[in-house]
Amino acid sequence: MAVSDSDLEHIRRAFLNFNERYDMMRDGSFAGWYEEFYAPDGVIEHVDNFPAPGRYVGLAGYTEYFQQSYSTYRDVAWRIDGIEAVGDRVLALVRVSGKPLDDDVKLEIDLGITYELRDGKIAYARVYVGHARARDAARSGG
Repeated sequence: MAVSDSDLEHIRRAFLNFNERYDMMRDGSFAGWYEEFYAPDGVIEHVDNFPAPGRYVGLAGYTEYFQQSYSTYRDVAWRIDGIEAVGDRVLALVRVSGKPLDDDVKLEIDLGITYELRDGKIAYARVYVGHARARDAARSGG
């Protein structure tokens, strides 16, 4: 199915809304965010095993994913470098940054994430380390 402008906007809003709600989400209030942006059986897969290996399904999976990925950081924020349609995927080229709870050093990494949407919500997200890797994966259906 072709990617629509509303699909691209949905992904953009997910990142921006995450940034706005991060502090509340760190306190465990992310079910509303998940339900707004993900299908009930939505999947997040860390293809390159970063920040930890795993495939997470549904809200319970997202809870585990959030704890593994964000619970030891503060001031987490996503910067969007680009969002585009590549075949039947949405490709987001982003940079995530944050500070460890006990340190003021800001850590950053470029990630690329491919998304498959169903009924206007994220059905499958694949996280890749680096923009070029994600772009290649999107072109080949990953």
